[in-house]
Amino acid sequence: VVDIVRLFRDAGICSEALISIQTTDAQTLANLGRSNIKTQRYDELLTRLRQEQLPVSTDLMVGLPGQTVASFKKDLQVYFDKDVRVQIWPTLVLPNSAMADRAYQDKFHMEVDEFGFVRSSISFTSQERLEMLGIRAFFLVAENFGYLRYVLRYLQWDHGIPATEFLHEL
Repeated sequence: VVDIVRLFRDAGICSEALISIQTTDAQTLANLGRSNIKTQRYDELLTRLRQEQLPVSTDLMVGLPGQTVASFKKDLQVYFDKDVRVQIWPTLVLPNSAMADRAYQDKFHMEVDEFGFVRSSISFTSQERLEMLGIRAFFLVAENFGYLRYVLRYLQWDHGIPATEFLHEL
């Protein structure tokens, strides 16, 4: 992966490596059937990309079965602390995926809207999903768009206020 990203960057094709972790929460990863991919492997890849001075970003999801408001904030905080740009996507049930199976949805008490987006599950209510989406919106504006980028670091580094806690309160 590192070699491919380096080749793309040098050819002017790719601006950054994308690590699609989705979540770091062990229970959620198990629910997704992704517990075989250890978060440590992603961290090792991040270290190698950084050693090569290759830019990196990650994808996180909102609305995964097993996710909670607390675990979502933890995921955001992990990558904020690592200074990795985060893209955050609402969970969409894709046709022919494990999540599209009625037995899977029943097992995790999933409510899916007419467009295929997960609205609630065994671990979060529809109101908690809206709360996570609110945190997502504030994070993207504050961090990715840069409106509070330095304020968040100042509050966290100089005053011990975690960025995600501040954004959640905001």
